[in-house]
Amino acid sequence: MTWLPVGSEPRRSVGVTIRRPRRRVALEPFWMQYVRGIEEVLAECDLVLVLQVVGSVEEDLGVLRRWATSGKFAGVIVTDILVDDRRIPALRDLALPAVLVGTMGAESDFTTISTDDAAVAEAIVQHLATHGHRSVARVSGPRSMMHTAVRDRAFASAGAAAGVRMTTVEGDYTAEAGEAGVRALVVEGVDRPTALVFDNDVMALRGLDVLTAAGVRVPDDITVVAWDDSVGCQLAEPALTAAAHDIRAFGADTARAFLDVLGGAPPTSLLAETPTLVVRASSGQSPAGSVASDVDQVAQVSGTEAVR
Repeated sequence: MTWLPVGSEPRRSVGVTIRRPRRRVALEPFWMQYVRGIEEVLAECDLVLVLQVVGSVEEDLGVLRRWATSGKFAGVIVTDILVDDRRIPALRDLALPAVLVGTMGAESDFTTISTDDAAVAEAIVQHLATHGHRSVARVSGPRSMMHTAVRDRAFASAGAAAGVRMTTVEGDYTAEAGEAGVRALVVEGVDRPTALVFDNDVMALRGLDVLTAAGVRVPDDITVVAWDDSVGCQLAEPALTAAAHDIRAFGADTARAFLDVLGGAPPTSLLAETPTLVVRASSGQSPAGSVASDVDQVAQVSGTEAVR
């Protein structure tokens, strides 16, 4: 899946690579909204987005090298930064202007932009603890990714502070990973958690289907929370509690950060809007106990609750 500029002038293209199995990208609402936000800002400056889906780091590196030597690229936006990411030294060697997405400023010689994943993890744990949950399981993204590591640490810290036992199994953002996580943690598990957290909406929606098929009632038997909100989360039965933010605006902010880099701005670490936990019908009291109702700071928003 590649969008290539037709008749573009030299260095009028901006490259974005997404490392996913090609069959999956269209299933992830996050990427569709994020890329749309980037495109809208770049178009105002007569720049053209080139989106390349790659299946591995090696393929990603090859694409970056090809773009750097083509003479057509103004620079790149690099997503899904890894804990030990070989693309970063490659970008230095190629002298390719770049913005890194999701690194929290770990690389001081590049401009970075991210959301506050730690704050979202803390809000999720606080919400669950307030509703009496003391055993929470999570299906994460790949542990090789920097933002997964940030979330891992935040969930562990928030869980310890709230007296919540956190169990995490690694997923890969696919529906299949959501199903496998639910089967391992709930359907076949011997110590069933009272709440499940999924690191994206795709895994959460499949997980909800598996729970329903297994006769596990949401939220009566178990609470379900998704990280990225989507139309699917809103239309699910029951509707899923989810971390919501304006993904299209996040893409636009990323593009503006890239334009600043092209304009000669020094490297900086940018923080985009922090997602808000929108509480819907998939959240309930823990079947193992009851809690007071005055701990969450809750506001009514369009028939849902938004925990801030």
